[in-house]
Order: sequence, then C-alpha cells, then structure tokens
Amino acid sequence: MRKWSKAIAFMMTAALAVGSLSVGPVVQKADAADRIGTYMSWDDDQTTKDIKIPVNPQTFRDLSGTEIIEEMGIGWILGNTFDSHTNQTPGETAWGAPVTTKKMIKAVHDLGFNTIRIPVTWGTMVKDDGSIDAAWISRVEDVINYCMDEDMYVILNAHHDGADNVGTDKEGKSVHGWIDISGTDEEFAAVEAKYQKMWASIANYFKNYDEHLIFESMNEVYSGSGDTNLQKDMERINKLNKTFGAAVRSTGSNNAKRWLLLASRNTNIKSLYKNADKFEIPNDGTDRYMVSVHDYDDFKIGGYTDSMNESKSDSYANQFKKLKAAFVDKGIPVVVGECGFRGGSDRTYKFEGVSYMLKKYGLAGCIWDNHGTQGTTDNYEIFDREQCAPYNKNYTDGVMRGFYTDSDDSQLNEKTTVSAMTSLDLDKDSVSIAVGSVEKVTATTAPADNNDVVLWKSDNSRVASVSNGRIHARRIGTATITAYAQSGAVEKKITVTVTKKTLEKETTDIQTDYDAFKFEKFEYETNDQGLLVSPVAYLNASAVPASNGAVTFESSDENVVSVSSTGKLLGYGYGKAVITLTATDGFTKEIPVSIIDPNATPEPSATSTTTPIVQPSVQPGSIPSNQPTAGTSAEPTVNLKDEVKKTTKNACVKVKAKKAKVTVKKGKKNTLKFTVIAKNKKAKTTDKMKVSVKNKKIVSVTKKTLKKGNASVTIKAKKKGSTKVTVKVGKKSAKVTVKVK
Repeated sequence: MRKWSKAIAFMMTAALAVGSLSVGPVVQKADAADRIGTYMSWDDDQTTKDIKIPVNPQTFRDLSGTEIIEEMGIGWILGNTFDSHTNQTPGETAWGAPVTTKKMIKAVHDLGFNTIRIPVTWGTMVKDDGSIDAAWISRVEDVINYCMDEDMYVILNAHHDGADNVGTDKEGKSVHGWIDISGTDEEFAAVEAKYQKMWASIANYFKNYDEHLIFESMNEVYSGSGDTNLQKDMERINKLNKTFGAAVRSTGSNNAKRWLLLASRNTNIKSLYKNADKFEIPNDGTDRYMVSVHDYDDFKIGGYTDSMNESKSDSYANQFKKLKAAFVDKGIPVVVGECGFRGGSDRTYKFEGVSYMLKKYGLAGCIWDNHGTQGTTDNYEIFDREQCAPYNKNYTDGVMRGFYTDSDDSQLNEKTTVSAMTSLDLDKDSVSIAVGSVEKVTATTAPADNNDVVLWKSDNSRVASVSNGRIHARRIGTATITAYAQSGAVEKKITVTVTKKTLEKETTDIQTDYDAFKFEKFEYETNDQGLLVSPVAYLNASAVPASNGAVTFESSDENVVSVSSTGKLLGYGYGKAVITLTATDGFTKEIPVSIIDPNATPEPSATSTTTPIVQPSVQPGSIPSNQPTAGTSAEPTVNLKDEVKKTTKNACVKVKAKKAKVTVKKGKKNTLKFTVIAKNKKAKTTDKMKVSVKNKKIVSVTKKTLKKGNASVTIKAKKKGSTKVTVKVGKKSAKVTVKVK
C-alpha cells in the first residue's frame, strides 16, 4: 500500500458514469406475462441484498497453479482509485485520479500487462448486515468488466479497510481500518463476524465470473510495527484468511473452485518467508489458494545489496528464491501483489530487474501505480491515465523487457541499451479456431541479439483475445490480432476466425428472464461530480442444455446500450438496439432494448397490442379465491382489475429529485419537484409523503403535493445558509440541497 500524503476531500455519490462508464440499477421489474424487463434506480439505502444475482455462471477453466501464474504474467495496479477514501468513505476520484475508462484499461493491456489489481476500500459502503452499497459495488463491477472484456486477470481486495495507519484520531494517534486485529478477543470476534458477512456479500455478487477474477483477503493488516505482536498477529491473520475462504466458498457457483489470494501479516515479504511455518493455508479440499506479498525494497546491481545475488540476504534474488522454496515448489502460487519504485532516476533498469526476477522464480507480480504527482518523491506512476499512454515509456519498456525477453543475469545493467528488432515474422498467417479454444502464435525476430519486445493486441478482444501470443477464442466472429515491436519498429497482423463449437447435444434454446428490455421515463443527467448517470439492467441467460456452456453477448448499437461479457446492460442514449445472445454452437437469440426519451413526442399508432411494462402486482398466491380454477368455463364473479385497485397496496419504488441543488433568495419561495414511481406506474402510490428540513431556521415548507408520477414541495427561504430538504414516500426518499442567498 502506498498513498498520497494529501488526500482530496470527497463526497460519495449514489451513481457514477462517464462516456463508457456507469453505475446504477440492476434490479429488474416486469410482469411475468409480457416478459419485458426494465430498470430501477438505486436509492441511498439499496445494497447487494436488494439485487437479484443472475444464475448464469461463465465457463470456468480449471487451471493449475503453474498455468494460472503463467497466464497472469506481469500486472499493473489501479492504485489510489477505488481504494481512495475520506474517513473510510471511498470514492473513485477522491485522491485525484481520473475516472477509469474502457480505453484506459485496453491501453494498459496493449502495453503487455495481463493482470490488473484493483484495490478497493469498502469502508462505509459495508452495512451492519455485511451487505454492500449497491451503487458502489456496481461501479467496481463496471471496471472489472472492462478488464474482462480484454480477457485480463483481476485481483479484487479489501484495501484500506485493514491497512495500518489509515488516518489519525483527535489525539493524533494512528487509526486502523475497521479490520483491526489489535483489540481484545471480544473486539476481534466482532471484526471477524463483519469480515465474514462482507466477503460473503462481495463473493455472492461476483460468484458467476470465470477464473479471471481472483479475490484477495486483505491488505497490509497488522497490529503495529516490529515483531512484538508477531505470534498473536499471525494467529489472527490465519483465522481471518480461513474465514475469508469459507465465506467465498459458501456462495457456490464458480466460487467453489476459484483461486483465492491470501495475505500474510502486513503482506510483508520478509515476514512471510521468515515465518512461513506460522502461516496457514485453509484446508478446504480445493487446493486453490495463492499467497500475496509486497516488496518495496530498492533494486540494486552491485553494491552491498546486490539484488541479483542469491547469497545476499536482502536481495530480491534471495527473497524470491525463499518464497519459491516455501510455497511455489509445494504447489502454492505466489503473487507479488505490490512492488514499485518512485521518483528519482534509474527506474527503468529497476523495473526490468524486478520483472526479470519474477519470471526467473516463477512468480506473478503487479507494479504499484498511484497516479502520482509529477516531480514529487511519492510518484509511483508508470501509466498516464489521462493520456492512456505510458507516463514514461522507458519504464513500461523496462517492465516488459525484463519479463518477456530471454536474458540472463549478466545482461542486466544500470545502463540499458535497447537494440530494436528490424523484422518480425509469425508462424501463422491466419488462425481458425472454435469457441473456447486456445492457440499459440510464435514470433521470430531479427537481428538475433535484439532485446526488443513483441507485444500483442486485438481489435476485438470479445471475439479473440491475445496475450504474449496466446490467442483465446471467446465468441463466434472475426478479429485482427497485431503483433508489434515495443520500439514501434515493425508489426505484423493476423486474422482470427472463431467458429462454432461442435457439441455432443445441440443447443435448443437460450433461456432468459425477459424477451425484451424497455427503459421508460429515464432522463440522462450528471451528478455532483459531472458524471453521467445511466440506466442499468442484467441479462440472465443460459443455454439449453446448460452443459453447453455460457452464452456470449453483443449489442447492435453501443451508442444506445452496451452489454458486458457478463450480460450487464448500460444505457448511453435514447433509441433502440438489439442484444444478440449466442451459444457456443452458434444458436442465437435476440433481445430488443429500447430507451425511450421522456421528452420526445410519441408517434401516433394504430390500436396497440403492447402489454404495459408493469402490471398490477397480483402474485399467484394473491388472486382472490373466487376466481375460476384452470380448465373450467366459469366466469369470475369479481372484476380482477377492480379488485386489484381496491386491495393492492401500490408501494412507491423510487423517488428522485429533478434538481439535486437549488438556490433561493432570502424571503422568496421555490417549488422543489420530484419524480415518484410506484409499483403500478399507471396509478398513484398508496404510500404517504413526508417532508423534513434539516435546518428549519433556513427553510420552511409552505405546501406539499403528491400526485401520480410526481410530487412537489413549496419552500420559503428564511435565512442565509444551506440545508437539506428530504421527501420520503413510503420507504423511498430523495434529498435536495437548498442554498439561501
């Protein structure tokens, strides 16, 4: 863990999105008869317990420890982003990093990285029952999906929830995150209970993701520096790791066999290999656990701590060798979850040296990047997130040169000389492979002694992804793979055709909860951070028979709605699009999606046969007993629609302020307007409206009105200042900040 010493104040918003980004609803509301799904916006109190988790697990490959470490390769860390926080309230841009985009993630991949570690501070987003704030976890999911679109590995953790010294109290003493192992047995028991519930919620939310998602238990947790509390710390860390593993496994689906990453005390490399006998791996029969360490030692060639000399106790070579002997050689993979070098000079050869050592000893590793401030000593940045390009190309070149070129100890020196390749040839001109297959393409370069690096990228990673020449066929279609010299000197392209897979039983159907999606009365707007708020829903889809594997998704118009590789729909504009679902043997199903502009003039039409999106909420068990039984010709004695109007409570499902902030002059009146959506949109809600003002000396309420679809509150400005007006309809509420001038 490394962070800026100066944090930027941040206020968490309920929904975030920009360009290709969004946060919002995943709860679908529809009548079973018409099978049309729609969206529901998040309320402040909505959490993961309110979200319907799809039951469509992605195809999961059972990779060995050696195989997954090889595929993970070298990684990059999205630091000071989702881990940034103000007093444990996290925010993506709280410490100055920009909003993460698809373009940014693809650029990181195309530099040669195949793993992204996403540190996340859950903090105040974790509720008392362990559920997670819906908007926060949904936004984290969006960025995970950007990585999954590139077929990259993702490490997701609990970061400043447990890191030591996350702030100071009123007396100036350092404060731990809530995962505090320094308390009494009773206090620790409470921490463990909350920790279990939190990880169960996170794991359940992501349980259908394939092997590319790896959960990491914690980050740099310990009770204090030094070895005074070593034994007690190790015992409690072991207990939390066991609790973590059990919580994840209990959620089933792909989590039953997912690789999990365990942190040791302070996630410290020396502490782990010196106390490897005290560190316990949970014995749950899966053999799917990795070990995480961090290392920020300087890297030196020559001198008193020659990092390449195994005989030097503090050298990288010796530390990595000990980890290999203690874990890797016993079938337990090791990930150096953080390493890096800040500011100063000679960073290029340091990155090259550490990357070389990682590969030499069979470890995966991730480079810490804190989006640092240029010119400061706390600058760990290697990737410019605004430009979506290397902060300094020498640094990323050094990382890839160390990890991907065939070299030896004697070739590493502080004055790196780059010999660019002059030619690049591939052993295949084209590739045709079936969905789910993998094919390796080998590159030959000249001159023989060049130390240039061959990098790889795809123009459509959802069809065919590539990393280090390894092509993975993901969806029926075509893609162009480009192999190119890191120096930019030469490149070669290859066409990949992904064909359908021959299955033992042909797919006969793709089952979905809904046959269409219709987003009505949604108005795109920006929140307090100037980010677009978008509608969201999930496509829950599975092939028949289920043994044929997961289906893939594609949108006909991503300017209207995009769809992730996991079936998450994100709206970007008004209009219509079609989502095509495809089984591995080519069977397809189309799901039309329409996002209707509420301000557009409706087109005249003939008598409509369209069923309303939401019917009166009469469930099978609620139908009056005087209805005829199936198969009889008797007419009902009661009109069902009339009965519904009389007996059904039409609960409010959403309240939204049309303006989040208003300014009023002292002595003047203003009317605040709200959108109120009931379960049956065609009728007024039966819930009552309440209005409250935080500071009645500043604003008073003179009138309130609740109608079908909207509410209004008239206020009078009494005194200069700022306060909040809250409208609550039933259990749903919305707030407006009122400033009086």
